[in-house]
This record gives sequence, C-alpha cells and structure tokens, in this order.
Amino acid sequence: MRKTLAIRYLLFGLLFALVIVGLISHAYPLLVGCIVAAIILGVIGDKVENAPTEPFRKYNELHHRHHHHENV
Repeated sequence: MRKTLAIRYLLFGLLFALVIVGLISHAYPLLVGCIVAAIILGVIGDKVENAPTEPFRKYNELHHRHHHHENV
C-alpha cells in the first residue's frame, strides 16, 4: 500500500485539478473533457489502490458466503 501512496495522491490530485481547471475556464466543452479525464484518472486510481488486495478477494467472498447462511 505504501508503495503506491505517491501515485495515488498524484492521480487524485490531478483529478481534483482537472475539475477545478474545467470550472474556472467557463467553457463547457473543456469542463466536459476535464470531467471525463478526471473520471478516467479516478478509475485508474481506484485500480491502483485496490490492486494489493485483489488476490485476497476470493477469500472475502468465501467468508461472506459462509456467514450469510448463519443469518438465514
């Protein structure tokens, strides 16, 4: 997690900066382009953030499936 901390901060900082630039520009096409770019950066940031836990996702699903039967 700590290895990707700088990358995550950079991506989410760029996301914020793109939206601010789009809002300050008062040009709707530029705003839409900045928002689309920000969404793409957000998705990439989310993938980077969740990548270390991806191999363990199958264990979480198995865990939740077992506990669900106890509550029924």
